[in-house]
Amino acid sequence: MADELGVDRKTVHYHVKDREELVLLVAQDVFTDELARVTVDPAADWREAIRSFAVAVRDASVAAGVNAALVQIDPDNDWEALAPAEAALRALLGAGFDELTSAQLLTTAGVLATGFARDLATERQAGPRAQRDAVKRALRAHSDGGLPALEHLVDNEAAIDAGNEASFQFALEIMVSGAEQILSRRGA
Repeated sequence: MADELGVDRKTVHYHVKDREELVLLVAQDVFTDELARVTVDPAADWREAIRSFAVAVRDASVAAGVNAALVQIDPDNDWEALAPAEAALRALLGAGFDELTSAQLLTTAGVLATGFARDLATERQAGPRAQRDAVKRALRAHSDGGLPALEHLVDNEAAIDAGNEASFQFALEIMVSGAEQILSRRGA
């Protein structure tokens, strides 16, 4: 790494205590760089803005890899990475959501996005069917037919592909539909 940076190895060791910290710093840099490249239109419909924000977080998390869940944006150094959140927040506030609900929607979108990114990273490391196969083995070893609905579900190849784009879009649709209900109850 020191050679890549063009610095003395002691300099790297002074600033970075171990390999784990270095990996996390690289993941943070990748995540914030990816997020800073995204443009979410604050004038867009709030539904599109929150979806765009979620996709941006998911894609940045996928780019950062398995350590994405540990990444924290440093507002002093990575303020450009906050722009997608700002734009989505402005769209939500402009649609009539209050600050608390807007913040909760941003958080929900981020949690959905990082969760799907984590699943994709796990699939890349362990294989696309590793979790499904582990559940199948456990059910066959322990359920004795006592969990027929779950057994049928894990045997259905298409239904259990949680990391796929259709599942991510379904989760976003649930979030948006719920937000629409909240907004309509408040009369905005």
